[in-house]
Amino acid sequence: MKTAEQTLIDQMGFSEREIARRLHLLNFTDEDRHYIKHVEKRIVGALSNLVEDYYKFQLADPVIAQVIGDVDTLTRLKVYMHQYIISIFSGQYDEAYVNTRLRIGKVHKRLDVRPKLYMKAHAELQRLLDLEVDSFLESEEAVSVKRAIHKILLFDAELVFDAYVDAYMTEMQSATMEVEKSASKVGIKVDTMFNRLHERSQRDSLTGLHNRRALYD
Repeated sequence: MKTAEQTLIDQMGFSEREIARRLHLLNFTDEDRHYIKHVEKRIVGALSNLVEDYYKFQLADPVIAQVIGDVDTLTRLKVYMHQYIISIFSGQYDEAYVNTRLRIGKVHKRLDVRPKLYMKAHAELQRLLDLEVDSFLESEEAVSVKRAIHKILLFDAELVFDAYVDAYMTEMQSATMEVEKSASKVGIKVDTMFNRLHERSQRDSLTGLHNRRALYD
């Protein structure tokens, strides 16, 4: 049973083994990790411009701008995006990293940010990172670095969608339980009414004695 004390990674049954398995399915290797770490300093140095460009793109969409809502929220989101990009290039994709991505998925579901909007933003982040890598690496090395980054971004998207679907299923289960509970109450009322009608049909309304119908039964 899920409890408030559990982390999302515990609630959803993730483990170090599952994390490793998912990275393996994406063919993410130690070499990919090396490529990502290789450009860490350069990417971190360009963070401010990357984040500004990312949110300039976001705010151009009226739907996303409405979800963001106000300047304070935008400021917090920019801080988060700084932290997220730094975590990508740290090369540490452990339980803490995964738990953060799952939490983002839950937040997106709570705010009703549809997957198509998330993927639009995710694709833009990938494009901006690709442009930055191309700006300081030769083509062959840039291809290897971008391929490694794409794998981690895909890994992250999977985690966000897992959490999104989990939140959706939790809502569905709660709604189903409410419906079943209501149906049970209605069923009890119907059974009670039926029993009363059946009882009345078998007794004389004047004397209260059993009638011919009761005798046949």
